[in-house]
Amino acid sequence: MLVSHKYRFIFIKNGRVASTSTELFFEQYCISDDTINKYNYDLTNLSKNQRTKWDKSIIDSCGIVPARPYRKNNDTYWPHMPLCDVKQLLPQDRFESYIKFANIRNPWDSIVSQYYFARGRMIRDGTFHGLMLSPDQTFEQWLIWITNNLTEYRERRIFRHNYQRIIDISSGEPGLDHVIRYEHLNEDIEKMCKITGITDYNIDKVPLVNHKVRSIKKCYRSYYTSPELIAIVNHLCKDIVDLGNYEF
Repeated sequence: MLVSHKYRFIFIKNGRVASTSTELFFEQYCISDDTINKYNYDLTNLSKNQRTKWDKSIIDSCGIVPARPYRKNNDTYWPHMPLCDVKQLLPQDRFESYIKFANIRNPWDSIVSQYYFARGRMIRDGTFHGLMLSPDQTFEQWLIWITNNLTEYRERRIFRHNYQRIIDISSGEPGLDHVIRYEHLNEDIEKMCKITGITDYNIDKVPLVNHKVRSIKKCYRSYYTSPELIAIVNHLCKDIVDLGNYEF
């Protein structure tokens, strides 16, 4: 998440939707010049993860930027903080008046990305929170295994985590004013700059990060070898399907 008091916006960071690229681009508008100078923040290299050297989240007159790794030193703020938690920590007038946005992505595509993310963690760590049985599982085997052994935790972590982050609990509906579509990343980021009044941006500086998670580069549709697999995602990710008017 990011908060900019200067440009009056709140960014909610979803998973597997190019949110880190978006976050790294917009965080420069959430910190003051004093903070930039203090941490030798390099505005010429936005793809660099500069927050790893921060002792804790930056909270200054310009905004709020969480440190990474998250919850370092028991920080109040963390990168994937949901909208409902941000609402509890900001003054009501600021929360209600600030522009709120987040990234979304075609769920059939993002679920393939989830598979490769979980597989990478399994290979590296030998486990991934019970979200994969074995790194040898094919995408089809993994998706069927997940749905045949679906728990509230697995459903939330794999299929509903992004939608749940953007929900305004008081209404039960998404609390966003705008979305940035993964499929139109630079175009929508530029629109958000114009909406928020940011003028000193260079859209060519949007960093490309975490794009090597999917080891095999092919169209997401090729992973769905049966109507059953397509229907699983359509059912379990229907909220995002509807929000983005997505089709397989």
